[in-house]
Amino acid sequence: MARREKQSPRLILAALLLCLAGSASAFNEQGHRLVVQLAELRLNEAARAGLEDLYGPHWRTDLVNLASWAEEHAPAEDLRTVLFDAEDDGFDAAKHCPRNRCVVGAILESRLVLIRNSYEKAEKRRALQYLIHFMTDLHIPVNAGLARDQAGRLIALKTSELERVNLNWVWAQSLYRELDAPVF
Repeated sequence: MARREKQSPRLILAALLLCLAGSASAFNEQGHRLVVQLAELRLNEAARAGLEDLYGPHWRTDLVNLASWAEEHAPAEDLRTVLFDAEDDGFDAAKHCPRNRCVVGAILESRLVLIRNSYEKAEKRRALQYLIHFMTDLHIPVNAGLARDQAGRLIALKTSELERVNLNWVWAQSLYRELDAPVF
């Protein structure tokens, strides 16, 4: 009887995700819109009033429409990720985010702009748009992971058409194409 080699859980997940390829928009725009819509459901009255103050009476529509704004304004690649070593016990800002150059640092910087009164409304709107973007990026599996494989970016895969891709492509491009309509 042939011996089966143990498969990496990450590789199995990647293979499953590749099976989802279809024909809708990728995560970058649709995923960010979804996060805005889900977050809006959890806002308290003070937060809703603050958003109305920043964006006006149509703040819900504006935020959904601006959900991928930061993507179009190309934040630096190092601001999209936070990488760990396998032996790390948790997040250490000095090691994982030197000079705030990681997604966690970007979130904290955006938050500071929002809570300080010294910033103008336009700066606060821009900071909120980046905050939405970075909070979404932080929760994407390939943006917070192991340094040795760049959180899956170095995991090589092939599509059913034998196209070379990586795990990041699966998440950002392939996974959401299966959806026939917007999630929300």
